[in-house]
Amino acid sequence: MINPSREHEMALERIYDSGVEMWNCALCGRRIMVCWGQPFNLIVLEVGDEYVAHSGSKDSIGRQAHNPMIDKEKEDPNLQPWVDWLDTVDFDSWWDKDGN
Repeated sequence: MINPSREHEMALERIYDSGVEMWNCALCGRRIMVCWGQPFNLIVLEVGDEYVAHSGSKDSIGRQAHNPMIDKEKEDPNLQPWVDWLDTVDFDSWWDKDGN
């Protein structure tokens, strides 16, 4: 059950050419990809803390400003193969409506 009294704020990490957005929670590691078009699509890449409500905003109105940059000194070197893979995957094609 989600605990509504606890909330993590997600930061917009990247917007792909297709408009697909990658969001990241710095507190628990939750990572999602969102396509706001019709139909709406959401892919969870990393679950993070499933028992905490997550929210995010593209602007800073009513939100604390976040820096989505990753601190390289704290980055786990064992994750580098996954980071490299994420950089090579063509996520835009996942939402290609023509099936090409």
